[in-house]
Amino acid sequence: MKSKQIVFAAIIAALITPCVARAGEWKLLPITAHAPDVWKEAPNWTYDLGNPMIDNGAKWTLSAQTSKDPTLTSPYTPFEKVTAWNYFYIWAAGGAGLPHMYRDFSLSSKAVDDTPQSSPASVIRFCPPSAGTYQIDIVATAKVQSPSAGYGRATLYILAPEASSATQLASIDLNNGVQGAFGGYPAKLNYHSVVPLKKDEEIAVRIQTINPGPASAGTTLLTFEQFTVSTAKP
Repeated sequence: MKSKQIVFAAIIAALITPCVARAGEWKLLPITAHAPDVWKEAPNWTYDLGNPMIDNGAKWTLSAQTSKDPTLTSPYTPFEKVTAWNYFYIWAAGGAGLPHMYRDFSLSSKAVDDTPQSSPASVIRFCPPSAGTYQIDIVATAKVQSPSAGYGRATLYILAPEASSATQLASIDLNNGVQGAFGGYPAKLNYHSVVPLKKDEEIAVRIQTINPGPASAGTTLLTFEQFTVSTAKP
């Protein structure tokens, strides 16, 4: 009877223990907290972890490209600690209006105005601890503030050190997946690929709002259900 109780306890512990990365595997962390300084349980991208955040030899960075129509190598500005609406602790950039924001598992970017544009970009970058071949698994859902006026765009790419060059892996147009949404684009992003990386190269995922005409789609939010990088098996 005692052995059965031990097995049962082990099963329950496995069910309630937060999912953590294994050796050779890295998972995006959320930032979940509210003032005054109340952080939810780990895993959590707390302020003391910093931006960039070191994660078992790898590095996660939140950045913004703050000009309209940025290229993949346009300047990157790091996100900073921000208390939004005097309550939520988030990572953000761009000042008033929070045009670039990371909260919970959601990354967002906002169009500058109602002119045609590819908006400034919010970017998550991952740099592994060494050169090698890595499995990238990303599942996310987009939500566009005004889906009839425009849409979101997620771009996945390899970024060289100092943003000296970039290699695009995928560009995926997204919308709310509802009737009347511009372009009829899906809300879901699924990306699964094996990618070779040189020393200090990064995997980057950026989100933008696309205004195709003289009306603003507002903010595009990309919520990650999975962002896992792992050493590829031979």
